[in-house]
Order: sequence, then C-alpha cells, then structure tokens
Amino acid sequence: MSGPTSEHPNAVRVREIVAEVTRLGDNAPLLAIVSEDVINHVDGNSPLGGDHFGREESLNKFPILFEMSGGTMRFETLNMIADDHFAIWLQRVTAERDGRELDHVLTVVWRFQGEKVVEMWDHFADVEEWDRFWHVD
Repeated sequence: MSGPTSEHPNAVRVREIVAEVTRLGDNAPLLAIVSEDVINHVDGNSPLGGDHFGREESLNKFPILFEMSGGTMRFETLNMIADDHFAIWLQRVTAERDGRELDHVLTVVWRFQGEKVVEMWDHFADVEEWDRFWHVD
C-alpha cells in the first residue's frame, strides 16, 4: 500500500477543480465532485464557522467570502496530496477587507467515498486571526 501523492487521481481532480473555482470566482465546478449530502466542518467563529450540511450550504461559503472581500480573495495551492480516501489541500489565502489584509495558511481535508467528496474539514493556521478578519460587527 502506498501513501498519498501529489499525482494521485484525486489530487489531480481536486487541483483542477480548485483552479477552475479560483479562476471563475464561482463554486459551480465543485458540483461535479461534492456529494449532495456533504458535511463541511469549518473551524472558528467567523460568519462561516461551524458545521455545514448538504452541498448548497457547504458550497455557499465561497461566494460569501468573495463578496465580503470585494472580490480580492485569492487561493494559492502550496501542496495537494491524495489517496483513494482523502485529499489534503494546503493553501495560502489572501484577501483585503475594510482596509485590512489577510495572508493566511489554510488546510482543507476532503474525504472521498468513490468519486464524491462526502466530508470536508477547514483548518486555519491561526483561527483567531481568521475569525478577526471575517468578523461582522
């Protein structure tokens, strides 16, 4: 049994879809890979923190973040590895909002069942910094 690699088919698929989402600023490409009953666990107390159930609730966070950042939010993939069951996406997220700048490392873990992502976890390098940036008064 071999470990996760950056060239595993799940890593390649997720990397291609993430590139498309980033290019479009829209989550539509994720519909092909995310299960209708996906669960997304998001660390922290930002407006998007907590557990999100179902594809619509889980994926609606992307347009919200783009809107809250005035379209400035960008993802840079630092690494992507996967095996048959999990993909791990290490990314750098940058954004501007209300005169503040965010430059943050985020790890997203995607759990696969067959061809679909059924569960995701968003882990932030500094969840307090993340929460402060996205906090809505």
